[in-house]
Amino acid sequence: MKKTLSLLLITALSNVCISQTAIPDSNFEQALINLGYDTGTPDGSVPTSNINTITSLNVSNSTISSLTGIQDFTALTSLSCYKNQLTSLDVTQNTALTNLQCFTNQLTSLDVTQNTALTNLGCSANQLTSLDVTQNTALTGLELRYNQLTSLDVTQNTALTFLTCVGNQLTSLDVTQNTALTELRCAQNPLTSINVTQNTALTSLACYQNQLISLDISQNTALTNLECSNNQLTSLDVSQYTALTYLECNDNQLTNLDITQNTALTDLYCYNNVITSLDVTQNTALIKLWCSNNQLISLDVSQCIALRDLLAQNNQLNCLNVKNGNNNDFWSCVANNNPNLTCIEVDDVAYSTTNWTFIDPQTSFSTNCNQDCSPVGIDENTLSHISIYPNPTTGSINVDLEETKNNLNLRLTNALGQVVFTESYYSINHINLDLDAPRGVYFLQIETSNGELITKKIIKE
Repeated sequence: MKKTLSLLLITALSNVCISQTAIPDSNFEQALINLGYDTGTPDGSVPTSNINTITSLNVSNSTISSLTGIQDFTALTSLSCYKNQLTSLDVTQNTALTNLQCFTNQLTSLDVTQNTALTNLGCSANQLTSLDVTQNTALTGLELRYNQLTSLDVTQNTALTFLTCVGNQLTSLDVTQNTALTELRCAQNPLTSINVTQNTALTSLACYQNQLISLDISQNTALTNLECSNNQLTSLDVSQYTALTYLECNDNQLTNLDITQNTALTDLYCYNNVITSLDVTQNTALIKLWCSNNQLISLDVSQCIALRDLLAQNNQLNCLNVKNGNNNDFWSCVANNNPNLTCIEVDDVAYSTTNWTFIDPQTSFSTNCNQDCSPVGIDENTLSHISIYPNPTTGSINVDLEETKNNLNLRLTNALGQVVFTESYYSINHINLDLDAPRGVYFLQIETSNGELITKKIIKE
């Protein structure tokens, strides 16, 4: 009888031992105690029966260095362990996981090949050099920002709608199979090309700070957000994107930018390019316009009735119209380092003089500068009686007027804003100019005796 009781006691004690899960990290166990899955103070283990039915666990930001014991959380579908001090993470036994968020740790490797049910994976801000997601075909969201990945195969992840791999070392990225993508963020990599022609559902594309020399977005007509700054782009066609609200194309080599069709645009950052003409007369929703460090000759933002922030310094402006009806609500208006700019047209001279101090000494404000700031390079209709031909030209330029004009002043500048020549004419209706200058882009400014002003872009071949 005593032997039988002893055997039963041993068996009972064995069962107690089996039902415990070792949790060697006291911070992990404390987090479980805080969540009510253990009691007392950390003693190195928790009852397995307390954790093996949990479906969702969040132990983020808890100074945990080891998640040993997580293997017994066999029912987990969601695990959040971000902002800890993990150097390793074994979730190979947690095969029911659909959501794993382990970003901002110190992970050097992560095996998710057994987690085939995963739909969302966030492991940004770690030290991963590789990650195999070829088995995770159910993934819809994948965040891998700021790791050390040199390659990434997402060709099997055809359900992906969101992918961010910003701040890695990827030299190539194939997203042609990810036709469901609506947001792609592959910025801050050494990519020399990216093919997004198959991603017709894209609404947001961020590929800034790469080494792209071209970008074909002709098939991405649903785009509302485009960030392609800090590349080597010489051209960018956004004419098809009528839903575009945010465009960041600064720090490239763009010579022109047509945004006349982007009437929903609220933010435009096109600074640090070589743009010579910018027509924003159709962009009435614009709030921010940063176009500094270009080669703009004129700029008219009078139709941008929502504009609050204008940076147009370091151009070649000789005409600037900021009279849009809400100057008093501007956050900033900066137009210094434009040596040819003598007058800025505004709503209120006193207000602008007091609040807009980033202008050159020769520049003043007026409610009527008596200038036409229509964008150069576009055939304006204000002086339809003037025609200039041939254009492009090999050297000879004809200027015809339908009626004789007195005191006709001509001024020719190159793309850098340097004056090539100035001439005045009297009682003349035809002028023949010999453009004895290198090939390139020039701007011919014509001012008539009654104050009409027009600027035409001339191309010498």
